[in-house]
Amino acid sequence: MPDCLPCAAGSYQTRGGQTECYACNTGSFCPERSAAPSPCEEGTFGNSTSNKAQADCYACPPGSACSVGSSAPTACVPGNFMPNASAAICTACAPGKYQPSRGETACLPCTPGKFCEAGAAQPTLCPGGTYGDATDLTAAEECQECMAGFACAPGSTEPKACPPSSYAPGARMDECSTCSPGKYNSMPEQLECLTCGPGKYCPKGSSSPLPCEGGTYSSAVGVHAKGDCFECTPGTACTPNP
Repeated sequence: MPDCLPCAAGSYQTRGGQTECYACNTGSFCPERSAAPSPCEEGTFGNSTSNKAQADCYACPPGSACSVGSSAPTACVPGNFMPNASAAICTACAPGKYQPSRGETACLPCTPGKFCEAGAAQPTLCPGGTYGDATDLTAAEECQECMAGFACAPGSTEPKACPPSSYAPGARMDECSTCSPGKYNSMPEQLECLTCGPGKYCPKGSSSPLPCEGGTYSSAVGVHAKGDCFECTPGTACTPNP
């Protein structure tokens, strides 16, 4: 009886008494006389069914990773990167950086008005009432506090001065407050609004008082509508206050 034939390199057979050998699996290599495929080492991959040795497995390209027995590279997921070839795992983006795409070889600096924690796929907005003017912020606590007289919407890169007719009484305001009826504010960056004086009226959001019309008057303060000015009594004259 002739001797049994060895499985040729690139094939294998796990059982005895067989009439043929199987082609090697992808992600593996099969030296001559293989009883089972040998997996490609980590950092490499095999996309062929005829690999004979580890040398036939390819190096994993930059931007991807290959675990043991890989048949194809796995692209680094967002928030990760790999600059080198032959990597077994991708590296998470460092704090202060992010990566929104797959298969990248580097991470991007965080954008102003935002912060980036480790492994960030996207920057996170600085919370309302704070701002960020740097590109390396790693946490919300590193966003700077918006000062009184200014407002900072979420994602602000700098404080925004409250315009006339509005105010911000304290720090960490995400928007300016509008002057209430009977008050006004003619200057920016104010912490409060002023009370409308006698002979004037101030609707909500006034940047300056409006005088009572000729023939009317008001001795009160904090008047907020033209209709709150009284008609002059007979025998008297009322001229608008400048």
